[in-house]
Amino acid sequence: FLISCKNNQEANSEIITKPANQLEAANWLIGKWGNSENGIDATEIWARENDSVYTGISYSIRDKKDTVSLERIRLEKQNDKLVYVPVVKEQNAGEVVKFTLTSSVGQQLIFENPEHDFPQKVSYKLITKDSLIAEISGIYKGKERSEKFPMHRMELKTGSCLPSKQPPVINSLKF
Repeated sequence: FLISCKNNQEANSEIITKPANQLEAANWLIGKWGNSENGIDATEIWARENDSVYTGISYSIRDKKDTVSLERIRLEKQNDKLVYVPVVKEQNAGEVVKFTLTSSVGQQLIFENPEHDFPQKVSYKLITKDSLIAEISGIYKGKERSEKFPMHRMELKTGSCLPSKQPPVINSLKF
């Protein structure tokens, strides 16, 4: 681990740690997360693929039948950097968009891609061991925009990474 401290005379100076393997800083993300609000069930599931890649899937279903959003995500080491790589259905011509880790302090991960139309920033912050807030933000049509997605940890059925009633388009996105 590399450790550095803020130059601060206060007794509670902030300590920032950076694991040699940045992917380890995201271990708390592994599992199933979700939220239900206004008739929309949002789910995000993360699993460890190997020592350098986590894979995720994020989807929202309206009224328990219509898939309103779907994305496959990879969190992977590329050239000694941690990169968040989503593929979103019906966006960016099905191509990947890469966001590079710019900050990993405590239980918060911030990924950025200033060249992307929207969002330019994707972040995850663990609030408690069973709750997190995902956020996308940046400039959209000339104005600052931010969307927050509070989620809580959900039970993940043994032997399956996806719920038994998965959206029919779940396998339509490939890396």
